[in-house]
Amino acid sequence: MLVFLDDLMDVLSSVTGLDRQDPLREAPWATVATYKILLAIWRLLRWAAGEMRRKAGSQATVRARYEASSIVFNSILEVLQRQEELDGQVRRLTVRESTALGMAPDASEVRFMEMVLQFWKGRPIWSMGSFMTTVLEEIISAGGLAYE
Repeated sequence: MLVFLDDLMDVLSSVTGLDRQDPLREAPWATVATYKILLAIWRLLRWAAGEMRRKAGSQATVRARYEASSIVFNSILEVLQRQEELDGQVRRLTVRESTALGMAPDASEVRFMEMVLQFWKGRPIWSMGSFMTTVLEEIISAGGLAYE
């Protein structure tokens, strides 16, 4: 699982990074594959955030830090936060700080979908259709909670 997660985070880093490949040089199938991978990462994030919300009321243990949901959640948020810092955006709470405050699971899906939407809107070719853009905007406005 960790190798697979590492590969997914490499893809997410390349999608969010400043040095990503010029979309004019990529094949249409690469766009479709990227879209599917981003949806898979979103699904993982939804699962991890749901597990963290579900376990939020239970007693905090050291073991909880190494549960699959925590590892997945922290990996995705680490990539997103790294990109926000590179973009010069206002630095948000760290993953550990926001998790301690109980805010990260709810806000994480919105942050991720904002990044995905920004990625697709910024593409000059092979862009996402208006239908999918609308779906992403609805997820962002609902805070992700309506889609559980």
